Amino acid sequence: MIVVPVLKELRDQMEGVRAAELERLCLEDKRLQRPAVEAVWRAFAAGRSHWSRPWALLVLARFGTDRRERLFA
Repeated sequence: MIVVPVLKELRDQMEGVRAAELERLCLEDKRLQRPAVEAVWRAFAAGRSHWSRPWALLVLARFGTDRRERLFA
């Protein structure tokens, strides 16, 4: 099944050097509360949170950005 390798790759990127970049993308979205975003990423980095929690924030932040650009372009 192709889903498993894709999910593993996403998790690996979120745990690796790209983590700071991905967190920054979440923090750029002003709709998300900075302390909450930071808490989710800290918990993930400490191994207390599943990778899907910060991933959900990233999806929300990116979806919002793309959607706003299309609506107001």
